[in-house]
Amino acid sequence: MSRKPILPAAKATVSRLPADVGPVADLVPVSGARRSQWLLLTTPGDLVWFDADSGTKRTVGATTVPAEPQPGVWRENVVCRRLHASRDGRFAGVVNDYGRCGEVIDLEARRVTLALDGGDYHPYTDPFSFAFTEHEGRTLVVHRTAWNRLDVSDALTGELLTLRDPGIDTAWTTSTVRSPCPAPRHSDRR
Repeated sequence: MSRKPILPAAKATVSRLPADVGPVADLVPVSGARRSQWLLLTTPGDLVWFDADSGTKRTVGATTVPAEPQPGVWRENVVCRRLHASRDGRFAGVVNDYGRCGEVIDLEARRVTLALDGGDYHPYTDPFSFAFTEHEGRTLVVHRTAWNRLDVSDALTGELLTLRDPGIDTAWTTSTVRSPCPAPRHSDRR
């Protein structure tokens, strides 16, 4: 007896990236777009908007997230840049998976709205916790600020929305080494 598919079969389309984009480190769909639109992170750090339906592309920004060294332990977890896009494509999040640095970029204003530091307690054991969401018309960012802590910030303003001290719990820090990340920016307007 044959089963009916639950969903109808989708037609797949192959779209080639323009040759002048260069090497791509990561790419994500812009899920709220009406067309097949993608955000690409190139290896040098450029953010490129790609319309797969028309084949056009444009550079919309660049990341300043610093490269982080590969730790001597947990070698199977390779430190690498990971790209995230808000549903509407206005904001990009670039983080170092298995590292501690990241940032949120407003692609319309072409500026960093929030610098992130996920803390120094074994960041190489897990991908950097990061996600965009929406609430009451605002694009929000859920992000790691310590090994056991998630905070929520406004993507546009960088305002910290969780009602607690944004400082990292120093009882769990593992070193006195200065952070390789730019200073975390929180515009606390409560």
